[in-house]
Formats: sequence, structure tokens, C-alpha cells
Amino acid sequence: MLKDVTSAWETAALLPVRPPDELAHGDVVVTGQGTYWECGSADWHLMLGWFAGPATLRRWPDDREQSWTVIEEDAAGNRQVSQRLVTSAERADEDNEINQLLAERGIPARPGGFRWFQLVPPDKTGSDVVAAYMRVQRELHRCHDMELETAYARAAVEELYGLPVTPPPPIPASLRQPAPENPRHTARIQAEQVRQASLLPGAPGAVPILRCRDLRRSLAFYATLGFRGEELSGYAVLRHPTAELHLSETSNASPGGCLIRVPDAAALWHSLDGQPTLGPIEDDNPGMVTFTLLDPDHNQLLFVST
Repeated sequence: MLKDVTSAWETAALLPVRPPDELAHGDVVVTGQGTYWECGSADWHLMLGWFAGPATLRRWPDDREQSWTVIEEDAAGNRQVSQRLVTSAERADEDNEINQLLAERGIPARPGGFRWFQLVPPDKTGSDVVAAYMRVQRELHRCHDMELETAYARAAVEELYGLPVTPPPPIPASLRQPAPENPRHTARIQAEQVRQASLLPGAPGAVPILRCRDLRRSLAFYATLGFRGEELSGYAVLRHPTAELHLSETSNASPGGCLIRVPDAAALWHSLDGQPTLGPIEDDNPGMVTFTLLDPDHNQLLFVST
């Protein structure tokens, strides 16, 4: 395990193959030197990559064009949605913000301009890595103690890589408090909430079709969420009291996602405790409760109640 090697980011070798521009949760890059998942999309992912040690890290120059969604509203309330490219200064600011979060956990800054990848243990999958960090986030819900976050992340990595696990200490109830407000981060969240609210339909409309590799397995999974299915030949129509979605069986199931409105997202989240790919519940936005769950084919299901 890596402890005090301050040059691990700088010494990380290049990934031996060019990665796809976008990788969904659980997707991996298979190379002749092993299988890698992208751990550079958030400070939590990077923390797990760091604790796994320098030998597991790889990087790739990030030459992708990135864009922001811009929503403009005139005096009459008409909205116009457009895209604009992210500037180099904005990308540097985002890198610096993540580096500041890493520094709070005792992890040195990364050089900018790279995507970061971590070796997946030989007996594990990309989904196992996703499940590990989602489980830690669920255990630490509303706890913002840096030492505890570090201890839980380190234990998750030790377990993932088959190393002796140092049990983290219990979390005192007094530490489960809302995070201190970061004005910059809050502004980004509010902008994203406005964007999401503008896209939420007021009533059922288009029906999403999600791909799956094993229809029977997916039907069993969705039954635990309260869906009832009508199975056709390689296809299923799933109905929930407040939603409908369709499944299509295929040997090449690329992940998708959908939003599902439910009467009480918090109650559903508690009933699903134990699902390995269950994300933390989010209730910081007044009047809205959300959480994310991945299905067996890594389709992202965003549950919302208002």
C-alpha cells in the first residue's frame, strides 16, 4: 500500500492503449498489461487510486474537447439551451479544486492535463470497483470528517486488492452533519439543479428502452424495485405505479440510464440497503430527494421524489 510516496502521480506510466473518450461507470479499458478503470473523474475516485499504490496508476493526456450546457432565459421566461467549450482556464480551475480536496486528505496534487486510470485486481471487475466506492460513500453519508473518509477509503482499497484490512473506526452520530458550504461548489450545484429542473417532464412522455444481456436476470432485478414485467421475445415492458420502461435483450449491451419518479425516494432507498451499486441518498436540494442505482448491465437509474 502506498503511504508517503509523493511522486506517484508524476511517475505513473502512460496507459498502453488510447482510452475511449467516454467511459461509463463499471466500464474498463482492457490492455496487454491488465484491465483499468478511470479513477480520475472525482476526488473520491482519485483517493481510491492513490491508496492502491503507484504500481496500479496509469495516465493519458486529456486532449478531449469538453463543453458546458448553457441555459439562457429572457424576460418572457423563454429558455434557450446551448453548448459552449470549456476554456483551458476553467479546466485548470477544476483541476485545482480537485487537488485542494485531495490535499485535505493528505494526498499530493496531480499534474494537470491528464486522465487517470487504476489497475483492476485480476479477480475483480469494473463493477466491483464501482461497488466499493459507492459502499464507502453510503457508509459515510453526511459524515465530512477527513480522517474518517481516509480510513474508510483505505479499508475499501485493502479489501478490494485482497490485502489485510485495517478496520476503520465507527462514525460518531455527531459527525453526520451537512457539509460546510463551498460557495463555488454550491453555485455549480445550483446551476445543475436549474438545468435538471428544466428537463424534467411534468407528466409521463417518452419511454426509455434500456439494453440488457440477460432478460430474466434483469426482470428479477427490476422486480425488487416494484416493477412488473410483460415479457415478449427478447423484450420486456416494465411498469411501476409511477413509471414505465422497456428492456431489450442484446449481446452488446452498452449502458444507458433513465429518471424514475417515485412517491418516496428515501423509503425506497432504505429498502434497498445492501444493493452493492446503490449510491448515497441526496436530499440537500429542498423539496427533492434523489439517489442512483446501477442495474446488472450498469444502466444508471436516477430515482426522484419531490
